[in-house]
Amino acid sequence: MNVGSNRVWVYDAGLELGGLSSTKSGIAPFILGGIGGMTNDMQNALFSTASTNLMYAAGVGVDIGFSRNLALRVQAKDYFGRFDSEQAIGLGSRSNLTHNWALSGGVKLIF
Repeated sequence: MNVGSNRVWVYDAGLELGGLSSTKSGIAPFILGGIGGMTNDMQNALFSTASTNLMYAAGVGVDIGFSRNLALRVQAKDYFGRFDSEQAIGLGSRSNLTHNWALSGGVKLIF
């Protein structure tokens, strides 16, 4: 039984302090912060609506450098903001602060 769906898109732009530069190998921690948005696209049998809300991002991580141009990156990031129900469904209420955590890892290529 399908009662509806909710698609969420989270996006941001930010600044990072720390990490590895192009001349280092080894281990280097970093912090990051930014601002962005979260778009909710909700659909069910009764209504279909979308809303975009302001979000902030903060995180920490570490770069593990293997050579001058290659590193492993591991980070934890929290996207936090409030859902604006008035924009989504027309009824105004102040929602709780939401936290959406992202844990990621990847390869960092330095040119």
